[in-house]
Amino acid sequence: MYLRPFRNTYYDHDFSLIYNTIKEYYPIKQEKRFTSKKFASTAGFKTIQRLMIAEFFDNGVYERKWGKFVSSVSKALNKPIAAHPAMSAPSLFCDLTLSRITQTDFIREKSLYFYISILGPFFSIHGVDHSIALLPMDSRYGPSERGNYAATHAITVSPVFEYEDAFSALEHELRKQLPGYLFVPYDIGVSTIKNISRTDDTEDLAAMDTIYEGLFGSRAVHNALTRGDEHYGLSDWLKPLTQKEKKLLDVISAHATHSTNDITVHKVWKLVEKERVDTFPRTGNMSVIVELFDVLDLTDKSKVIAIAEKRGAPFSDKYKIKDNMIEITADYSFRIVELTEDSLTLRLILNIQHEKSSMEGEVVELKFVQMK
Repeated sequence: MYLRPFRNTYYDHDFSLIYNTIKEYYPIKQEKRFTSKKFASTAGFKTIQRLMIAEFFDNGVYERKWGKFVSSVSKALNKPIAAHPAMSAPSLFCDLTLSRITQTDFIREKSLYFYISILGPFFSIHGVDHSIALLPMDSRYGPSERGNYAATHAITVSPVFEYEDAFSALEHELRKQLPGYLFVPYDIGVSTIKNISRTDDTEDLAAMDTIYEGLFGSRAVHNALTRGDEHYGLSDWLKPLTQKEKKLLDVISAHATHSTNDITVHKVWKLVEKERVDTFPRTGNMSVIVELFDVLDLTDKSKVIAIAEKRGAPFSDKYKIKDNMIEITADYSFRIVELTEDSLTLRLILNIQHEKSSMEGEVVELKFVQMK
């Protein structure tokens, strides 16, 4: 376990809301893991129990709130939805079946599972490929009795492949009906914080101490290979821009407004196309993860202002142009491939050296147009 420890904050993203929620309800600050009996005596567990009773089992509350919610989502998508509230999980778990093939001894299903936490404004969606083999089993009543042997084959964690349209439609409807709720990406959901689980909670080791288990219960964790983008939903967790970053955006806007029509690299450029260079050489076992720039402001001849592609946050750095090369740091630079009055084509060059692995060469070609 703990191969993917949870991190509270990143350069562009902030998951403090998840961490603070987990800390409120689970004994993650304790040195030793609690047993289920000891955990049941904690204030956090008692609060979870009260919430589950209030949300799901008090007279009429479930039907007025969650029953009405499930019916509304089902009607909007024109699909039946099975809802499963439980005393063992702090969430509403729902199953939207997309297709079902039934044979004499085999059942195959494609479903969208979605989870709504009652501990905070969190939800997530999985496309689940599941099957049940109906096989003879040993029984004191004779060999004719059959058992259900279930398996989950794959989890689709973003709107791709055959799940694309249904996944997107479901996500849109959930966001519409649950304003302010945040999508928990798979990569964050399966990260771990020690002591979310108990010492005797070994029914599903794959779920042990995961964020998914803490927010939704162990039903949100599947021991299966994934398809799609495991980081899908990160945009919900982007940090807001700082005052310094907002001022840099104002500078870019002013530079773009007063830009020249001359053929020069010293303008504001907007990324429109990118293509990986197939000839990029690499030694060792190192993945290439490069966050590209959506905007490059080269108006100033010694200071570049760039806007990162994902967060949209600007930053500035020194640079110089030498022999058709834009040199920014020792690790990366750009080669000018083509320059016209209103377009600029660059190739990103990496030069990363480590003892066991290194990357050196042109990685990706980027085409920009003049931003006005």
